[in-house]
Amino acid sequence: MGHCHQSNLPCDRWCSQHGCMYQTPGMCHTNCVAHTLNLIVKKALAENTDLSEIRLQCRSIVGYFKSSMTAKTRLTQVQEQMKPTEPVLKLIQEVETRWNSTFHMLRRMYNLREAVGAALAGLNTDITPLTSHQLRLISESLQVLSPFNDATVELSEERKASGSKVIPLLAMLHHTLEDDMGAIQMEESKAMAECLKKQLRAEGQALQPPSHEHLVTGNTAGSQVQEDRLL
Repeated sequence: MGHCHQSNLPCDRWCSQHGCMYQTPGMCHTNCVAHTLNLIVKKALAENTDLSEIRLQCRSIVGYFKSSMTAKTRLTQVQEQMKPTEPVLKLIQEVETRWNSTFHMLRRMYNLREAVGAALAGLNTDITPLTSHQLRLISESLQVLSPFNDATVELSEERKASGSKVIPLLAMLHHTLEDDMGAIQMEESKAMAECLKKQLRAEGQALQPPSHEHLVTGNTAGSQVQEDRLL
């Protein structure tokens, strides 16, 4: 088994467990790490019933504006009236295979919430705008998911990530979730954050040998010390 020289991480074993086809001693291919993050977030999204319903409604709204020239034109006009000095934005449809497309869809929908609501009000359609409660859940979900989007973007800019970078990445995500918990009020958002934390701990523990099992647990003082050293 090849080990990462800088931190003695069993990346070959981890990549094999996750079906990575690009194994290099001392390196974790970014496709493998990004794929793992994709699975982690998709699982958390799928287990959140309320957010799943919101995603379905968002897909319907996006589909309507993309398929109807009248609706598309109306949304453009509303944006130009509301914010004449800012560029006109288009809604984004999520793609099943990429979790961060869900993030982009929700973020764009939230940013255009007023324009979308005003446009729908003036159109002859059964499509309903999102409620204030749904928009609040989207806002908190974006806060929870934002670090994962940043990590996904960072990984997409690299071909390979050294093994010494993988555990710090997981630890950073776990630590950020811990820090954000105080600002999260809705039970649905809290449940998603807890699901993400649980999966991050499991992946972190799978990556490291027994002598380092506390690195990504978030439960001990030693964890914070090791996380600070790695970061």
